[in-house]
This record gives sequence, C-alpha cells and structure tokens, in this order.
Amino acid sequence: KSMDAATIQKALAHADPLVRVHALRVLREWKHDGTIFYPLIKAATKDPDAHVQRIATELLMSYPVMESVVTVLDVMRQTGQADTHLKYTTRLVLRNLMRHEDLMKQTRAKTWSESDEAAIAGTLIDVPSAEAALFLSSYLKTKSLAKEKTQLGYQQAIRFLPASQVDAFILQAKSTTLPDVDQETMKFRGLQEGLASRGGKGSPAIFESWGKEIAENLLKKYPAGYRPVSEEIFNQQKFALQLAGDYKARGKEESVRAFIDGSNKVHPELVATALRAIFKMGSEQVYPLAGQYLGADSTGQELRKLVVAVLGEFPTAASLKVLAGITK
Repeated sequence: KSMDAATIQKALAHADPLVRVHALRVLREWKHDGTIFYPLIKAATKDPDAHVQRIATELLMSYPVMESVVTVLDVMRQTGQADTHLKYTTRLVLRNLMRHEDLMKQTRAKTWSESDEAAIAGTLIDVPSAEAALFLSSYLKTKSLAKEKTQLGYQQAIRFLPASQVDAFILQAKSTTLPDVDQETMKFRGLQEGLASRGGKGSPAIFESWGKEIAENLLKKYPAGYRPVSEEIFNQQKFALQLAGDYKARGKEESVRAFIDGSNKVHPELVATALRAIFKMGSEQVYPLAGQYLGADSTGQELRKLVVAVLGEFPTAASLKVLAGITK
C-alpha cells in the first residue's frame, strides 16, 4: 500500500499531463487516506493543463472542508470565460460542497470578498437548506443575482427560510428594487412559487399592492401592440394579465381590453387571459366582448374554444346567455 501511495505521488509529479490525469482518476476511484494526497490535489488545481485542473477540482468534493471552498473559489476566479468546462466544474463542486450542512454554516459565518460572496450566492439556488437560504436572504438585502438566477434565488430563499423570517424577507424583497421590470417580475414570481412550495401565501396585502404595480409596469412596457413578439414577451404579457385579474387592478381595464378588441392581432391565449382578467375585475363589458368573438366568422376554432372555456369558469346568468346564443 505504501508502494501504491508512492507510485501515485510520483505520477502526480510526472512531466506528462496524461500521466497526471491518470493518477488523479485513480485517486477518484481509490479508497485511501485522504490526508496524504489532499495537498497534492490542491496543487493540481493550479496545474497548467486544463484536464488536470478539472479532475483535481472535481476531487475537492471528497474533502468537505473550508480549505476546499477557498481553493475552488480561487480556481473559479482564475478561470477564463472561454474555458466553459472548468467554469461548470467549479460551480458544480462549490454547490456540492455547500450541500454539507456544517460547511454551509461555516461559510455563512465567514467574511468573503464581494466576488467570492457573489459566486457562493449564485450556487445556492440549488442548495436546499435553511443555512443556504439564510446566506441568500442576507446577500439579497443589498445585492442582486445574475438576471437568469433571480427567480430561482428568491424561490429557494423563501422556500427554506425559517418560518419566523418569511414575512420580513418579503418586505425586504419588495423594498429592494431591481434594475428593470422583467427582473422585478422574476423576483415576485420566485417568492410566489417558493411560498406555494412551503404551503403558504405569505402576506397577501403585500402581494396585492405589489402585484398591481408589476402588472401596470409590464403592461406599460409590453402593451397589446408590442412588436416583435417572442416567447419571453408573450409570457410577460400573460403574467401581467393574470396579475391584473388576480389583484383586480382597476384602472388598467383599458390596457387589458387592448388584448381583446381584435385590432392588435394577439395570441389566442392572451385574448382568453385578458377576458378572464376582465371577468375577475367585475366589468360587465366582458360579456359583449366574448359574444363578439363567438359570433364572428373570423374567430378561429382555438380562440372559440378558449373563450367558451373562460365563460364556463364564470357561470353567471349573463355568461350563460352568451353561451346560449352560440350558433357557430
């Protein structure tokens, strides 16, 4: 065994990177006294060969100690954007290290540089623990995640925070305005989904006023006639209409009706969502609007079915009258 250890140590110092890679792969499979090779593995994370670096970095997952966290952050910081494989490896390793509860607790207690703190926060969107949520909630008080991680970050934080801190975090999130309405919407949706996953609705009053504000801002940025249309914009428009209906955003009826009047040629799902929103707002104007669609020869079958389905969700005398008048 001592001979095996000596052979591995010699191979890790070999001039040929293929030999060093093979030695690290052997270590990955070999059950050994980790303390012997840990300094060599750490040194290999700075190897000039990218393949050696990547495997050495992966091996840090077997050593859930603070020194490994610091080492992987060093590698992350020094890796160029072009090396996507090593970038991915560092994020994966950091995430897996953070899934060790004791190490996550130590990480939260430690003071980090701004760049290291951001790197840790970015990986915690996939670490399901209260300690990770506490780190994220503290980070989000004064900083923001990358746009593509915003929704998951808030979702994860609110889902795993201790119950006693949930309402305070929602208030904090509302008071911290993000750069644009799209990112603000991601924050709102993340909080909603995180709360739903823990079986609660949080503070309804906060969400009502906030939801109306987001609906208004989204409808202003992406009105019915907005072009060009993309899947992302479609989703934002649909969410805005849903919020306008759910929170009865009176005063925005005109913006919502613009998706129904036929002049803007919007997607059938948006027409149906807008009709549903008008129903929820309690406007009587929804019945003649729905009747016009059902009575028009130009209305396609998909939209006709969607309008009928919306009317069926609100079985009032007026909606039944519209349905009874269908002849096509």
